[in-house]
Amino acid sequence: MKIEIKYRFENKVKIKGNYKSLKECCEKNNADLFNANLFNANLSNANLFNAFLSNANLYNANLFNANLSNADLCNANLFNAFLSNANLFNANLFNANLFNANLRNADLSNANLSNTNLCNANLFNAFLSNANLYNADLLGIKNYSEAHPVFFELVRKEKVETFTAAQWSIIGQIQCHNLCWDSIKKRFGKKIIPIFKVLAKKGFTEFLKRYEKILK
Repeated sequence: MKIEIKYRFENKVKIKGNYKSLKECCEKNNADLFNANLFNANLSNANLFNAFLSNANLYNANLFNANLSNADLCNANLFNAFLSNANLFNANLFNANLFNANLRNADLSNANLSNTNLCNANLFNAFLSNANLYNADLLGIKNYSEAHPVFFELVRKEKVETFTAAQWSIIGQIQCHNLCWDSIKKRFGKKIIPIFKVLAKKGFTEFLKRYEKILK
């Protein structure tokens, strides 16, 4: 099958050749996908480990179960991309557009998500251990109540005077010890509720709702 991949911003062929599928083409040329136009591409189960996808257009792409660990996706357009079960361990997603992306069960541990647009993204069961969410746009994200990095980024954006010294101490203890919900309940009880209420007023209600269920 003759496959052609064009540049994202030019009607000019970047990669061409005979391959079994677009998936095979991308796997064999994973170091040369910078600025590639992969709009609507079906790359489910693709092995794109260490791929150079900076500036690539992956709008509406199917990346289910794809291996994108160590991949460079800086400035990539992943608007509405299906990334369920994808391996994005240690991936560089700086300034990427993940608006409305489905990240259900995705491994984003150690990933650089700074300056990333995560608006409306589905984070159900996504693994975000040590992920960098500095300055990420989190408006409208869904299913994030188990994600510590989301909580820490939201409180980081608040002014110092938003919380009392005691409340900042609670936040610091959660961050230092990576406390689970049961440990938070045992240590802080209702003292932490005002912190969650501040976030709820900003539109991030899931932490408060989750904790209120735990307290019942």
